[in-house]
Amino acid sequence: MYRNLSSNRLNGTVPSTIWSTPSLQRVDLSYNYFEMLNLTTWYQGVLDAKSLDAPAVLREVKLLGNQIKEIIPANLIALESIIQTPSTNEQHRSLRSPLGFILLANSPWCIDRGGQNLTLVERYLCRSNEHDNFWPEPQTSDGGVNTRTLIMVGVLCGLVLLFMACLVAYFLFRMRRRTRELHQIQEALEREHVKPPFFSYDDLKAATRNFSNENILGKGGYGTVYKADLTDGSILAVKKLNPTEQNTS
Repeated sequence: MYRNLSSNRLNGTVPSTIWSTPSLQRVDLSYNYFEMLNLTTWYQGVLDAKSLDAPAVLREVKLLGNQIKEIIPANLIALESIIQTPSTNEQHRSLRSPLGFILLANSPWCIDRGGQNLTLVERYLCRSNEHDNFWPEPQTSDGGVNTRTLIMVGVLCGLVLLFMACLVAYFLFRMRRRTRELHQIQEALEREHVKPPFFSYDDLKAATRNFSNENILGKGGYGTVYKADLTDGSILAVKKLNPTEQNTS
């Protein structure tokens, strides 16, 4: 049953029987002159269920704009360590479709407590809208960074390190394979008693004057041929292959 008793100049104490009357599920007492709120029944129901959604006291009660200065019982803060915080998904679901709430925004009781460092129950009661979030912020590290953010950064850093390790391993594999192929060629030539001269890249680079355009003898489909003047007076033709997928693999 829904009762709209807002703006009726009602005063005195809001009775605790609101939360013990099964037929009264929704009541709007906003903008009256109530000065006291009796939450004894509600308090006991929340205490027994350890939840703000205690089925025995689920009521939608609006008390916006009243003159409530006192709440009975006065030790509501005792509920702080008793109420079990639901998961984030459950919090969002309960705020989206709340089954029960008490709204005391703009009352002297809420105004006296200010807007900071409120307890969970105070944030719950001093809302102006039942969809406003009153649950504490997710736990953060000492630096104020969200724990979930730290986990995501850690995972990302791990993936980057893994990628770099794979890249280094790939290039080491390529270098070892090229060295192994060169040794195989040298061994095959030695078996045939052929001993061709081998030149280092630095020797050929110096002999072609850093592969200068002035030393170009010709160009082909696979590379450019340079004239190389060796230190012993020998002259060679050196082909510098163009970078292709085949000769870079």
